[in-house]
Amino acid sequence: TETATGSVTSDTLSVTGASVGTAASPLAVTLAHDGDLTVDATGNGGSVYLALASGATVGAVTAGTPSAPGDVVLSAQGSLTGQGEIDGADITLSSTQGAIGSTTSLLQIDVEGGILDAHAHGDIGLWQRNDRLALDSVVSDTGDVTLDADAGVYDAAERTSASVLSADQVQAVWERLHLTENTGADDDAQLSVTA
Repeated sequence: TETATGSVTSDTLSVTGASVGTAASPLAVTLAHDGDLTVDATGNGGSVYLALASGATVGAVTAGTPSAPGDVVLSAQGSLTGQGEIDGADITLSSTQGAIGSTTSLLQIDVEGGILDAHAHGDIGLWQRNDRLALDSVVSDTGDVTLDADAGVYDAAERTSASVLSADQVQAVWERLHLTENTGADDDAQLSVTA
């Protein structure tokens, strides 16, 4: 869904598309009473860009596919809460007048090989499931921050290019460079020895 000037005002929002909004033109949304939000950007690398003039109760926000996740950017004036999950490569969350999750009810995220940025006026409470959490910046202006990650929390600046590749991607690089037995690594090694 791409729109230059459109907006959605509703009690709840459920939207599905290859991508939802763009970085240059996020979809403008107002949810009455911080209503339920469900977004599914189903395309390979499909991304979600929302500018909320309210808060939201997150049901599920998914960007891309498991093999090609996209980015999620949720900018809200109110709080982002809920029992759902936000899935994406890079996830950027902001709340200018509220909280993101809470220190006692963590908002579930799945940063899939990317980086988390979060900024809220109030508390921030996030749980990264299934993987390590790479942070760029997490800032609460007036509240507390609680981060829970199943495989640890790390500074994104310390990541190497090898640490962000999946096992399948590493295997593909090895094959292209002929570093496996099946692609002639032994023959290449003999060539360098006899040369």
